[in-house]
Amino acid sequence: MLSKLLCGAILASSAVGAPAQTWDFSYTGFTFRGPDRQQFLPDATIKGSFSGTDRDGDGAISATELTSFIVHSFWNSNTEFTRCAQDANVYSACSLDAFSFRPKDDLAFRVTWNGGDNGYTDGWYGGIVSGDLEAVHIVNSTDIYSVGWLWSDQTRLAVSPAPAPEPSHAAMTLAGLLALAMRLRRRGG
Repeated sequence: MLSKLLCGAILASSAVGAPAQTWDFSYTGFTFRGPDRQQFLPDATIKGSFSGTDRDGDGAISATELTSFIVHSFWNSNTEFTRCAQDANVYSACSLDAFSFRPKDDLAFRVTWNGGDNGYTDGWYGGIVSGDLEAVHIVNSTDIYSVGWLWSDQTRLAVSPAPAPEPSHAAMTLAGLLALAMRLRRRGG
């Protein structure tokens, strides 16, 4: 009887998935690089939010474990990068090329977007590579130019809620089994 109960508890604990958690993030302080100047802007911000679940238990959230990833910057306004395939049209598209969040280490991502007006006579394309740059290239009938925000040693990342240590799945299962065994032993059965 005890072995059947323990097997049932193990199966039940492995079947229960954790709900997606949501984090807000912001990178603050960038060097602006334009056609005619370069200047550090201490209040320049790239921010957003993401939701996901560490389904494979490796201590990180990867792109395939995301349920939402939204970025807002000077050149990109609240794009939901997990919906790029569904939201693409003849005039604009986006892509989530890479994503990794390790609560105790870092947030890393790479996204791109593009769009055009007037039958593509005017258009833009850009992207963000966290830790490196956000760049935008603008094309119109009379000009082509690029601008960017560069990460520097002064760029700061803030993530909230702050990472809390998560017990491993195996440790939680073992603790539950021990508690169950102690309870059954006290009951005499």
